[in-house]
Amino acid sequence: MLLTAIQEMSMNQETTTHQWLTGQQALARISDKELANALGYQSPNVIQMFKSGQMTVPLTKVPELANALDINPGMLMRRLLQDADPGLLHAVEHCVGPLCLSDGEKKLIAAIRKANPGKEPVPIMFDRNATTERVIEATD
Repeated sequence: MLLTAIQEMSMNQETTTHQWLTGQQALARISDKELANALGYQSPNVIQMFKSGQMTVPLTKVPELANALDINPGMLMRRLLQDADPGLLHAVEHCVGPLCLSDGEKKLIAAIRKANPGKEPVPIMFDRNATTERVIEATD
């Protein structure tokens, strides 16, 4: 999937999360009222407060917000954690890995799981001149 200009802004440290969310909402062509309803809020004022930076998005609303805006929930969670507590983000990514996976990484993980149902797969990677061969060995 190619990144749009607004999605690329998500990587720009000068773009605030509330500016980025405003752009993502515009891309999704969803009104404040529709977005508020998707997040379980009765009033669109909450969305306006998120977009102005007066209020932060609760981390518990990430799945609903990502779904409503059709964005990667890991990217959204990463941005919100970076704003709220950079140390916590670092600790989480140190323990579980990056919160955002590329489409290729997701496909690779799905293929590994499908090839080894019920087993713990151990991928072994060999890199030779920018060509990577993957050999998957399942442990018992």
